[in-house]
Amino acid sequence: MNFFTMKKLTLIFAVAMIALTSKTFAQDGQEATETASSTATVITPISLTNVSGINFGTIAATTAGTVVIASTDATYSTTGQVSVTANSTPAPATFTVSGEDTYVYKIVLPTTDISLTDGATGSMILNAITSNATGAIGTSPEIFNVGGTLNVTAAQAAGSYTNEADLTVTVYYN
Repeated sequence: MNFFTMKKLTLIFAVAMIALTSKTFAQDGQEATETASSTATVITPISLTNVSGINFGTIAATTAGTVVIASTDATYSTTGQVSVTANSTPAPATFTVSGEDTYVYKIVLPTTDISLTDGATGSMILNAITSNATGAIGTSPEIFNVGGTLNVTAAQAAGSYTNEADLTVTVYYN
């Protein structure tokens, strides 16, 4: 390195040091610092228990019609030439939801048709699914019903019709 290059490097270094030092001194008295607290609350997880499934009872049908199980008061009604026999007790599905006291929740019910089958070729459609859930968790678990409409065809084959998987009910904190 020659003498002039060395001087240039020294000058560049000196200017950089002055710039850094002046910036540091210029900030003195111009900054503020504050701390914030950090918190978290853990609540009881929401849980859902199925107590019983929808029972449409024993049905006799000479024409197409429906059996409707009301979720609000656990009553049933029929349309067409469909009747529920006296020796059966139709009832909605029953669920229990529990979680953090005073919290609210949403319920999600199936919106697509659910097929009940007899294990052979017969099937019936369950749809128009409703619930009487309030969406509020109290000091005790909330018990609610889920009802729906069973569509019976005119030539419905005799048999025991079931669907063990598709009546899915979901709850979550709102």
